[in-house]
Amino acid sequence: MVDVTIITAVYGNDYDHFIPGWIDAVNNLTLKPKRIIMGSDKVHQIAIQNGIDTVLDAEPKTKWRSPFFWNKCAAEAKTKWVWVLDIDDRFRPDALEGLEEQDCDIWLVGMAVNGRDKYLPPHKTNEEIFTEPHCYFCCGSPIQKSWLDKCNYPEVAFADWAMWRKSARLGANFGWANKVAYDYRHDFANSMSGWADADDKNRIEALEY
Repeated sequence: MVDVTIITAVYGNDYDHFIPGWIDAVNNLTLKPKRIIMGSDKVHQIAIQNGIDTVLDAEPKTKWRSPFFWNKCAAEAKTKWVWVLDIDDRFRPDALEGLEEQDCDIWLVGMAVNGRDKYLPPHKTNEEIFTEPHCYFCCGSPIQKSWLDKCNYPEVAFADWAMWRKSARLGANFGWANKVAYDYRHDFANSMSGWADADDKNRIEALEY
């Protein structure tokens, strides 16, 4: 068992159909997490049946509910690591392998897109991470709980990008897994810089971090 809490968020009515597949992928991990937490605006019986804890807030008072629930769930975690993975993404079975050997603050993993294209985050210095106008890192990368306690997800549209910039500026120790850890359901053009580069308003917000 790996000393990690896996976290996801489900809200509204548009994402419920992703829950069974997400749970199946977690259950198929070769190494098991110590805890799984789902942040949501309602109780999901399938989560209860699979031993997943729920952090509930029926009416979150924020525009950006994903980072709100990620932070709320992370506050409940007691493990060394926290790994946020969106409900519509899917862990690869070996995702947790190698995590416990890491001493970095953030372990940057890669993702597969459309089941065929693989993306591995490029190696960047901290200065490059918080000054370059693009996001190069995948949202579903594990973070040490001790780092999240002092540097949580900003409640903005591109919360992961803002998180990487904020962490780099504060001196986080980034590590590179150099492996694909999960499958991403969107085209790569719709991920990371794809969305961010096409969204001037929310892009500016992320660049403030």
